[in-house]
Amino acid sequence: SPEEAIEILQKYEIIERSAMGENPLSEISKDLMYRFMMYKDGVESLNDYPYIDKIIELYRRANTEGSRVKTLKRLPVRCLEAFAAAGAKIADVETCRADIVAVNPVDGKLIEFICTSGQGNAEAQFNLGLCYADGEGVSKDMTEAVKWFRMAAEQGHAMAQVALGWCYGTGEGVSKDVTEAAKWYRKAAEQGLAQAQFALGGCYHYGEGVSKDVTEAAKWLRKAAEQGLAQAQFFLGLCYADGEGVSKDMTEAAKWWHKAAEQGNAEAMEHLHAAAEDGNVSAQFNLGWCYETGKGVSKDMTEAAKWYRMAAEQGHAGAQCNLGRCYETGKGVSKGMVKAVRLYRLSASQGNMYAQFNLGWCYANGRGVSEDMTEAVKWYRKAADQGHARAQYFLGSCYDYGTGVGEDDAEAVKWYRKAAEQGDETAKEMLKWFPQGSGAGE
Repeated sequence: SPEEAIEILQKYEIIERSAMGENPLSEISKDLMYRFMMYKDGVESLNDYPYIDKIIELYRRANTEGSRVKTLKRLPVRCLEAFAAAGAKIADVETCRADIVAVNPVDGKLIEFICTSGQGNAEAQFNLGLCYADGEGVSKDMTEAVKWFRMAAEQGHAMAQVALGWCYGTGEGVSKDVTEAAKWYRKAAEQGLAQAQFALGGCYHYGEGVSKDVTEAAKWLRKAAEQGLAQAQFFLGLCYADGEGVSKDMTEAAKWWHKAAEQGNAEAMEHLHAAAEDGNVSAQFNLGWCYETGKGVSKDMTEAAKWYRMAAEQGHAGAQCNLGRCYETGKGVSKGMVKAVRLYRLSASQGNMYAQFNLGWCYANGRGVSEDMTEAVKWYRKAADQGHARAQYFLGSCYDYGTGVGEDDAEAVKWYRKAAEQGDETAKEMLKWFPQGSGAGE
């Protein structure tokens, strides 16, 4: 009974002397701790409970590993929560957590969350909510999960806000209320949380908890998509394909489906394939890239070359350059430098800096075309002017050695420095040979 527990607590002086003996946590102090814990479950507030500080201090003196572990593992979750709610820490978390994790990692995490959640620690409150939602270390209890999510959410914890919104949206642990769901999604979305932005976009798209507004839906989907959330990228692609909330634009649709497909979004890959089959040049190029890199699909250079060819035949500069590289390396097609040069030229003429550099390199090395350093310099310069680091290095080298252009140390240093500033290690080394370039690129 409470009276018995208090009577035992009043014998604290005797217990304290015993605890300071050879056994840091004596049998009588263990008995006291367990009785107190069992009794405490019925206490509404520990703030008014006498001797709470002494009990906490006594617990902290249980400094042998075996005693700490044995004691902690016998403490019910509800007891720990009550301590936390009272604003008291039952133990030095950093000291005891390692012992508990060694015995049971889940219990260790749970105890750490509980020991700090009552201190106004929003992250701990959120994590404790997750424990209840997932049934980790405690029996699954969505009502308890909602309680802890709410505590953290009201302190501005974005992940807790979106979790609470989800609970309201699905009716898990609380009465379903889509207006409340949208409210909490908005709070988290305004903090920049991509998952919340995506959820809020969905609310506007379907008119759940807010008035239906496809423009607002597209706005929030874009914010999430730009942060790399694959689901948002896929749905933003749909918005562009259907002209919902944005102007219809299949090139933009293919772009966002490609980004989502690269992350393994199967629906996005299906839509990208369908758009490519329908002749969308952007989708064909992006699908080729997926097959070349193995993102979202199994790597297959034959398929990559196939889709690059379709896009290249429609005049896509990037596809022309990439198909040219396939011919140069013999990947996905039979090797052929003449074909590579032709494709590089088509792409380079449209301003593709990668093709311009590749074409310059072909002229410099006589690959697929007669060696011509003047032409090499011309194409290196076009790529270098667009910021291509290797083109800047090679152009610097041409000025350095007077190949294809008059020797000019000042120009050499200028282009070496531009390349070095982008991290080109060879350019950094070359600058060391020029007095005016010493220290450049460091």
